Amino acid sequence: MTSPDATTSEKAAAPRAQSVLAPIVLGVHLPEAPVDSVDYAVQVASMSVPTTLIDRKVVFQGDRKATVVTHQRRLLHGRLQNGGYHLRLCDCRPNANREEWMKLSQWQLTTRVLEDPSLVSGIPADATAITLTVTSFRVDRRTIQSVRQLALARYCLVEAFRALDPDLIISSAGQTDWHPAWWPDPVTAES
Repeated sequence: MTSPDATTSEKAAAPRAQSVLAPIVLGVHLPEAPVDSVDYAVQVASMSVPTTLIDRKVVFQGDRKATVVTHQRRLLHGRLQNGGYHLRLCDCRPNANREEWMKLSQWQLTTRVLEDPSLVSGIPADATAITLTVTSFRVDRRTIQSVRQLALARYCLVEAFRALDPDLIISSAGQTDWHPAWWPDPVTAES
């Protein structure tokens, strides 16, 4: 991947070896605190990706024609039933519930703590091994939908863990950096 947007200038391009879909494995020395540090990092990352507006056609019950409704495309976070956390970029329609929003997700990024950090090379035994994995995404016309937000969320999540542990170890990674030129117009969402 040269960047999340193919039209981005070359000086802002990420190295070709970095993929926005490749999993990231981190070695983190989490502080002993009364709060869940992983949950905290996920919350910080979710608040760091700006909400954008997107128009979507919606067919309401009893109507025959689709109506254009402005949705907020925003990052939601939550805890998974089988452990771990997720970040999901969803199109949130006014007056709809969270379950309906989840059906309109563009992608999901899952964060899990590995039980045995020794399974990952480069992670010391006294560190917590954390994986960041893109577990779902939408593709339209051979392009990952909302890839700018995905790249920014991955970067913000890594930086949130770096704030908890300045000596953060990145054992394996795809894209973990961010260039402002990747998102030239923060007001307009991708279609």
